[in-house]
Amino acid sequence: MYLSTAEPTIKQRREWYSNEIIKDEAWVEVQGSDGQFLISNYGRVQRVYKHTMKFILPFQYQDKGFLQVKVRLNGRYKEYKVAHLVAMHYLGPIPPGASVVHKNGIRMDNFVGNLEYIDKQTLGKRTGYKSKSKAVIMFEPETKTFINEYRSVREAARKNFVSYQAIFDHLNGLTSSAAGMMFMYSEDYEAEFGTAYDLPSSL
Repeated sequence: MYLSTAEPTIKQRREWYSNEIIKDEAWVEVQGSDGQFLISNYGRVQRVYKHTMKFILPFQYQDKGFLQVKVRLNGRYKEYKVAHLVAMHYLGPIPPGASVVHKNGIRMDNFVGNLEYIDKQTLGKRTGYKSKSKAVIMFEPETKTFINEYRSVREAARKNFVSYQAIFDHLNGLTSSAAGMMFMYSEDYEAEFGTAYDLPSSL
C-alpha cells in the first residue's frame, strides 16, 4: 500500500503498478496481437518488446468508472474495455447478446472471478432482486465526473462518514446533497451519462 500527500505522477503510478506482485496472477497472449500484448486474469496488461516487457496503465473511460486500455486485438490496435478483454480470454467467447457484468458491482475490479456473462433479460431480473443493495456512484457536482463507486448505500455511507439515511434521502430526491456530496445509483448514472455494461459490436 502506498501513501502520499500529493497527487502521484504518471511515472510514479506506473512504477507502483509495475512493482505490485499478485500471487496467483496468470498471463496469456492477447488474441491476434502477434505476441505484442499480454493480459492477466486480474486485468493487467503488458506490452512485449524484443528484450523487455512494460506494463500499460489503464484509464477510466470518460470518467464513468470502468477501465480501458489500448492494445492490438485480432489485428486491430484500439481502445478496449479491460473487463471485456479479461472475459473473452479467460471465460471464453462472448455469447451473442450477452453483457459482461461485474459480480460485486464495482467496474474497476476486473479480476476474472468477478466477471460473468449475463443475457439482458436475466440482468434486468437480477437488478430488480438486488434493488435494496444496488451499487452507488459518487460524482463531482459541477462536471458530473465519476469519483468513486460503492457496493451499496451502506458502504458509501460508511466510507464517507455520512449517515445511511442522509445518502438514502439524497438518492430519493428528498435532499439536494448528502453532507455536500453527490450520489446516484450506478444504473441511473449509467442511464444518464453512458452505459457501462453494453458490449460494443467488435468488443
